[in-house]
Amino acid sequence: MAAKVLNYQFCLRLVPDIPPFDMNFLAHFVLSYPDQELMAGNYVADFLSKKEQNQVDAILLPGLQMHRWIDHYTDSHARISDLNSFFRPVIHHYAPVATDIVMDHLLYRRWNDYMSVPYEDFSHYAYSTLLRFENLFPERPRSIAQKMIQGRWLTQYQSIEGLTDVMIRMNKKATFDVDFTKTIPVLENNMEEISRLFASFFTMARAASMEWISLRNEGKK
Repeated sequence: MAAKVLNYQFCLRLVPDIPPFDMNFLAHFVLSYPDQELMAGNYVADFLSKKEQNQVDAILLPGLQMHRWIDHYTDSHARISDLNSFFRPVIHHYAPVATDIVMDHLLYRRWNDYMSVPYEDFSHYAYSTLLRFENLFPERPRSIAQKMIQGRWLTQYQSIEGLTDVMIRMNKKATFDVDFTKTIPVLENNMEEISRLFASFFTMARAASMEWISLRNEGKK
């Protein structure tokens, strides 16, 4: 999901070597699950230049379109603005970036509210999806997908410690003056309210995504 002030493409330009799951690709995977074509397109979307978007294999195009739709939905949602307000006092206009990162941890914490498949099984399914389509990815997202699978990056949001490591890596890669680790105490001290806001948002996002997929499938008939 895209941040309102700094979107993923901008963040990736600022921190070019940062692993993709330092952003909230988990949410994109979940919202497009179990359609592997949509999941693969959702994954690769943030890595493509305009030229590559025009050259991408047709099988990935619906996932790219869904990714853009999810970003727009998130950008305009009042609950995301509410979440940003928690982090803005400590990292100012980079708050939307922190919100995007934190949301994957919140999603893991409330996993059973949204998913019937165990998290570990889902992770393996996501990895197998990337393996299935990696030959269609440009070089950089293909290389990152391989590292993601080898390093089992989807485990990093299962704990506050893992989330803290993500924020530390964000700091090391950032070329701008910000300390993302300052968001961790904010999250811990306001976990109940932040989790409630996230749940409100993601429940609506999940329903809207299912409707988007249903309308797409109807159009294919």
